[in-house]
Amino acid sequence: MSNTTLLHLLQEKGVMIPIIQRDYIQGNNSQAEKRNKFLDSLFSTLCSANTNQNLDFVYGRSKEDGYMPLDGQQRLTTLFLLYWSVYKKKGNEEYQKVQHLFKKFKYKTRISTERFCNLLSDYKGELKGKISDEIRTLTAYDKSWDKDPSVISMLDLLDELSLRLETNKEKLDVIFDRLQNGAISFDLLDMESDGFKLTDQLYIKMNARGKQLTEFENFKANFIGFLEQKHDGITYENEPISVKFSKEVETSWTNLFWPYAYFNYSQSKASNVAYPIIDPLFMNLFVFITQMLYFTTYPNKKAEDFKRSDTIYQEIYSDPENVRFLIFCFDYLASNINPKLNDSNIDPNKLFVDIFDTSCSSKVRFFDEKSNNVDFFFHAIVFGEEMNQKMKFLLFAMLHYCYKVKEGKLQDFIRITRNYIETTFRRVDNKHNTAYISSLEITDAYRFLNTISKFESVSPYETLSKLEDKDLEEEKKKAILIESGELTECIHLLENKRIFKGNLSALDITKNSAKLPQWKIALDEIFTLEDYPTAQIIAAFLACGYNGTYVKRCGLGETYFYGNKGKWDRILTNGQSVWFENFLNKYIDFPSNLSREEKLSQIINENLSLRAKDWKYYFIKYPHFLNGSNYYTFDDTWYLQNERLDGDSSQPLSSFHSCPFYEILVKKLNKGYCEAARYSDRSFFNYRGIILNIENNYWKIIDKHGAIPNKIMSKYGFNKSNIILRSTEKNDLIETAIQFINDLHF
Repeated sequence: MSNTTLLHLLQEKGVMIPIIQRDYIQGNNSQAEKRNKFLDSLFSTLCSANTNQNLDFVYGRSKEDGYMPLDGQQRLTTLFLLYWSVYKKKGNEEYQKVQHLFKKFKYKTRISTERFCNLLSDYKGELKGKISDEIRTLTAYDKSWDKDPSVISMLDLLDELSLRLETNKEKLDVIFDRLQNGAISFDLLDMESDGFKLTDQLYIKMNARGKQLTEFENFKANFIGFLEQKHDGITYENEPISVKFSKEVETSWTNLFWPYAYFNYSQSKASNVAYPIIDPLFMNLFVFITQMLYFTTYPNKKAEDFKRSDTIYQEIYSDPENVRFLIFCFDYLASNINPKLNDSNIDPNKLFVDIFDTSCSSKVRFFDEKSNNVDFFFHAIVFGEEMNQKMKFLLFAMLHYCYKVKEGKLQDFIRITRNYIETTFRRVDNKHNTAYISSLEITDAYRFLNTISKFESVSPYETLSKLEDKDLEEEKKKAILIESGELTECIHLLENKRIFKGNLSALDITKNSAKLPQWKIALDEIFTLEDYPTAQIIAAFLACGYNGTYVKRCGLGETYFYGNKGKWDRILTNGQSVWFENFLNKYIDFPSNLSREEKLSQIINENLSLRAKDWKYYFIKYPHFLNGSNYYTFDDTWYLQNERLDGDSSQPLSSFHSCPFYEILVKKLNKGYCEAARYSDRSFFNYRGIILNIENNYWKIIDKHGAIPNKIMSKYGFNKSNIILRSTEKNDLIETAIQFINDLHF
């Protein structure tokens, strides 16, 4: 152990702040109160003639690169900046005498910090004013350093030191002499030369006074060690993979995350956040890639089998090809990600914005109700393995394709992959049976990779047209048409519609290829305009042969869904639909000067004039049938006996349900009421104790109290034991019931 000064230590050994140390924060403005107390103490000593200050122990070990402090990094860095500032203030002549010593103060925690220290050592300007502004204008100053917490803290301290030295300029000679003569010293403990046996493990464990190593730091040390041991001699682009990883993890890969870390830091209101932190962002991306590799390697693993652990990391990256893929992913993203920060957000990355959109443009539409942000990289670093599954699989597919295929048509590949995901990995929502939701699970990764890995050519559509894969049959049909070149944009715009979500099976595009451009224009007109008439559209569908989409059985019979806003894909993506083709053909046959509503009305009216008064007749004629949930249960025998279900869960009868026949009577008569029901009960219409139930193409009337006058009984030919009201050639059931109720005068 010896008492020494920083200048003497630099002269004898140099100082090398090791990689496992934390960033320098003592000089940061966020630590101003503590920092200024320390500086007050130092300046008090330097301005006094007879008081020296010992800064306690600094301990570590001597290496070839210099003295590596275990404890004392913050104090040593502050002293380095203090010496630099005093010598600079004294003038370049004095500074040049010790410049070679300042060059021996090195930072290994981050490349940007080390380069900044080198810039300081070579700085030829004067110390005056807000020195940080002057330094930032230097050609050698990299703007990315503004995101390095150590550099930020050093610049903050230099500004404070410049101010203090200017304030005490009349005492500069005293301060300079006192500093030269050892007024500020510390006790140096070399834990190797002084007889201590300091191993790497002990060194890490003892680093508590500086900080406990973060998960990221432990990960880096362990993973690099693993690569060195496991993959000795294995290279990536002619460089040992352990060397490549250890170099990039401290340079370009780290810089990739700084804009996001800095943005999070600037937006944080937590007072204990002293500087930007990239650790969780880096680890989230690493874990996302590792998780995908894990499940593409092990098809029988369960989701809960994957854990964040060195054991799993080493298991996956025992395969050198997986290491190469990992390195490629980070390299590719570092080369292509260029985030732009604005006052309130980070603009989505051009890499993803050029490919994806959330609207019906010619880009690849990403179908997600919860996020309009198509910056998949942002989602990966923020959420890691918890990111949206569709985003996760698309990002992995994107990276995998770029790894396998250089200069490939990435957007075409992503479009095919999007369609494959939307069509293959979906199921009926258990909570809402009238909607499809993604069924994609992390355990699908093996099957997913088995399909997308077949695309290893520059032209994905050319590859697709030659594949034999049942999951890609519809995509293959598109590929044949797209390769011809004439329908590319039309097909892309059609599959970008939310009503299809990439699945054009209802259009039978091979048979109807010539009609696709006209159909596309028709669908734009029908569904793109605001406030489109849902009931009128479904009525036109029914008029062209649509019978509803079967959902399930319940206690009242079979249930069918007829479509609704946001749920058209539930009825339009289930395979070829002759009725839908009929509808589109009828629609495009009308003159273009007719409005959408006029065209739909003509389709409806033409059908009504020819239709018998079956259940479809009422659905088509009366819009009220199709102005609600549009989810119905039908009696197995009497189809007119239907109930509109308010709930679409796996137990739809647990919600209230009612028959639109009764609701229409209430609405048109402004009399009586519809008694809604639950479970296996049926609703009914009640007018002053007279009950009307719809049965097999007639009204069953229950008059327990004999309230129907005899003249009405006679007029309608009612039998007291079985009161039945039928439709007539002129009037349908609803019109007949309205006339009957109006005839009751009480």
